[in-house]
Amino acid sequence: MPSSNTAVIANLLSRKRDEPGSPVEPISDTVRMVARLSNAISKGQDIAPVKTDMVRIISNQPEKSDLFQALMNFVDQERLADMIVTRARVEKEIKRDVESGALTYSECMAVWQFTNSIIETIQNKAAKLNKPVDSTAVFEKVDVNRLQSDQINREKWEGTTPQGRQIIRMKLFELKRYVAVEIEQQKEQATQPAINV
Repeated sequence: MPSSNTAVIANLLSRKRDEPGSPVEPISDTVRMVARLSNAISKGQDIAPVKTDMVRIISNQPEKSDLFQALMNFVDQERLADMIVTRARVEKEIKRDVESGALTYSECMAVWQFTNSIIETIQNKAAKLNKPVDSTAVFEKVDVNRLQSDQINREKWEGTTPQGRQIIRMKLFELKRYVAVEIEQQKEQATQPAINV
């Protein structure tokens, strides 16, 4: 019998282990580049053949780190969603008759504790980064259709002078205000009771 949660998880994962002899994922080109650079330096050879690839990879590190961190933040959000679903499923598994389930009670508890720890870690990290959110503005920023539409509009008005853009903004503001008033009037008319004469 496994003596720890780690051992239980290891046993659980081993059920789905790949068949022996399955191909191993190839080593990253970046790792191979490290080996090429190290080999060239240790042998006193020219590093020019590695230079182009190296410059491409090591340039603009702060910007690349920002991009990478942004992706990692989103990966954590995806993991959080996965762990929440997994935790819910395990809790349902524990709730029903454990003996008729595919997991033993110790496996259910181990997975439950494992997913809980991941959720807690991610939530603690997110709590430090949380800030007030304007949901409407946020949805507009991540709405792909809206972004594409905005891009088309930007390209359409690209040659417009600053004064021309200001005139367009003023006209759009007037139109938006007019539409808002019309909508408000329609709401008021809809709420007023009809009087039959």
